[in-house]
Amino acid sequence: MHGDLKSANILIANGFVAKIADFGLSRGLRRYQADQTMTIVGPGTLRWMPPESLSRYTQGQELERPSSATDIWAWGHLVYETITGKLPYYPYPTDFLAVPAIMGGELNPRPTADEPNADMFLAALFWPALERCWAFEPQKRPRITEIIRAGFFGDVLSQNESPLGLRERPADFGTARRYKKQGETAYRLEEFQEALDFYHKAREMFERINDLVRQAECLRDLGWTNIPLRKYDDARADIMRAYDILVKIGDIKGQLGTMQDLAIIERAAGNSALARHLFEEAYIGCRDAGLGIRSGAIATALLDVDDEDWESAHNRFDAAVDIAVREGDQGLLGRSRERKGDCYMRQSLRGEARRCYDDAARAYRKLPGQEYQVGRVEAKIQECHRIRHEDIDAMPLWNYRIMDDDKDSGSASNTIVN
Repeated sequence: MHGDLKSANILIANGFVAKIADFGLSRGLRRYQADQTMTIVGPGTLRWMPPESLSRYTQGQELERPSSATDIWAWGHLVYETITGKLPYYPYPTDFLAVPAIMGGELNPRPTADEPNADMFLAALFWPALERCWAFEPQKRPRITEIIRAGFFGDVLSQNESPLGLRERPADFGTARRYKKQGETAYRLEEFQEALDFYHKAREMFERINDLVRQAECLRDLGWTNIPLRKYDDARADIMRAYDILVKIGDIKGQLGTMQDLAIIERAAGNSALARHLFEEAYIGCRDAGLGIRSGAIATALLDVDDEDWESAHNRFDAAVDIAVREGDQGLLGRSRERKGDCYMRQSLRGEARRCYDDAARAYRKLPGQEYQVGRVEAKIQECHRIRHEDIDAMPLWNYRIMDDDKDSGSASNTIVN
């Protein structure tokens, strides 16, 4: 037993070999005293503690000796950090707020495709195991040997595949990932036909290795790429195929995201009434499922811009900013401020637009791989004193996607729509 598993205690050696550090607690098990318990509840550790430990801690009682049940709880959160790039219970900004949620049986939010750093393939693969690791009752949590041998993994694998052999064809997986990355690069350069070709190749290879999560990602990429090419029927078909896959794997937020994708397509095709209806349906779905509206507020605000309903548009942009600040989402913050700046430019309020663009650039600079986003905003800053509102009158959505570099998966995050 370790007693304090978390990302801060994992070191990476040469060859990218993970080494577990800070075994002070493990060495102190035989002389379990108050000084060791203080290490358990040191700064930044409460979020990794199971409910039974937090219950004793909040009552001022001496903590029990770390066990395999407490370690497997913490291991689940360590995996969660790896998959999402976020702390456990990140929606709660302080431990003071997180502790009651943990003790109340609340689980970490499942990552979704709109989160810049989330690896959706690993999330789908490990989520059933993580939910077992976070069982409220300690005796119901599995041992690590059970996870390795039995493989409590999701439906991304076919029936006859071993959980440890999920990438038994690494060459195919690596090639598919490379095609997807090339598609993202071509998209950024606005070489849309070339991007389509790469995305098609990536989707076919992900289908071959039964990677449903990335199949859906590629189909959504294809749908978005068809928008600037004005191939609206193809875009609709791609998004609907992605929706079918997301239904199969049970990704509710992804399904609602595809509804917003369709709304974007209808807006681009000139069907504003249908687009607004789809957005509202997506909002209702998010509300009923207890999911955040997130950057859908940006997209809906653009319909208000189309109608020159400036007050409603700015209210929606501000709502998106509030969500971004609350969740610490720099990508959403950048998009919200940039869109608000565009709205001001439509109103010929260049001073306000400049301030929004400055805020957007600062947010984008905090994200890896967003140089092209920063460059676009800086160009707007340079031009904001002389640009005519007609120059950005169309305000297309398809060129505002955030695609963060993921060193492991190379996946893209279509964060504008979830």
